[in-house]
Amino acid sequence: MLKTLIGSTIIPQIGRALSKTILLNVMKFFPGANAAASVINATVASGITWAIGLAINEVAYRNAMDSSKTIEQLLDSDFGSLFEKFMEQNPVTKNKS
Repeated sequence: MLKTLIGSTIIPQIGRALSKTILLNVMKFFPGANAAASVINATVASGITWAIGLAINEVAYRNAMDSSKTIEQLLDSDFGSLFEKFMEQNPVTKNKS
């Protein structure tokens, strides 16, 4: 289940972040761009961590409020959409992409 979750939800987001990282690594060859590239890389990484944390928190909350589904069922059914939602709402990366 975790393999499917990672493959369908987290990998596409990491792919987007990786493309930004590659671009930023190319920017490092230009004078003065190294500092900006480091800031953007840190922003992307913190945005992914933020969204994963909020999605897991929401799944745990839903499990506590309604125990008719197991945590595994909630992760399988809700985590992906929650992760996407929080990535879009992320105040750190929202206006940076």
